[in-house]
Order: sequence, then C-alpha cells, then structure tokens
Amino acid sequence: MASKFTSAATPTYPGQEGTVYLICFGGAFHHARHYIGWCKEGEEERRLSQHLGGKKSGGSNLVKAAAEAGLPVRIARTWTGKSRNFERAIKNQRNAPRFCPCCNGELPSE
Repeated sequence: MASKFTSAATPTYPGQEGTVYLICFGGAFHHARHYIGWCKEGEEERRLSQHLGGKKSGGSNLVKAAAEAGLPVRIARTWTGKSRNFERAIKNQRNAPRFCPCCNGELPSE
C-alpha cells in the first residue's frame, strides 16, 4: 500500500542553500503563533520587512496581520546553510513552538 505522503506530495528544491528562519508573533494570532520561511543568507531582515508589508511587498499577509494586531513580530531563530527542503521538513512537522526559543523560555519575550 502506498503512503499518502509520496514524493509527488513532497516537493524537492534543487541545491541552493540559504537561511531558514522562524518568526515568532509573541502571542497567538487566530490559529498561528509562528511563520517559517527561507531566504538567501544575509537577507533575513530584508525578508522580515517584506513580510511586514504583506503580499504586495513579496511577503506574508499572516505576518503583516499579526503585526497590525499589535503582536510583537521578530525573527526568533535561524538555521544557516540549509535548503528549502529543510524548510519544508520543519513546516511539515506542524510544531513550530518546539523550535522557538521565545516559546521555550530560552529568549525573553517582547
């Protein structure tokens, strides 16, 4: 019997390494407390700015809406030298708080 999680359901992204980042909202925005993304190394702050601008700026409407709701939004953790496959693996676990130093008491919350 074939698994419902076939290779066709899990895309692979060729080669390029960069930084996977975890954005913590400092509280719940509806269902979400985190956003996980990938960018070229050294561009994390630029990506956060794009996210805060929403889709029209090449970012995430979720991050923009969380910030507009008054939640502190910050990059809480990064993994450098990682691929988009690593980003997908983290997202597929659906357990971002496990990786968040803010939520685990390793960093002070804002």
